Amino acid sequence: MRHRNTLNLAQTALVIIDMQEAFRAKISDFAETAARIALLAHAAQLLQVPLLVTEQYPRGLG
Repeated sequence: MRHRNTLNLAQTALVIIDMQEAFRAKISDFAETAARIALLAHAAQLLQVPLLVTEQYPRGLG
């Protein structure tokens, strides 16, 4: 029996929303946040969890 907190890969994805360098000044601990996001993305890749990354208007925001 699966534990109730076990993720179901068919219903799981990691979504990273709009992490742009232009936001560095607005996000406290940006470097640590970016490092943790990179770690999560790597873990998702190792576990074959789908990854969705969005970036809104990169030319205008950076």
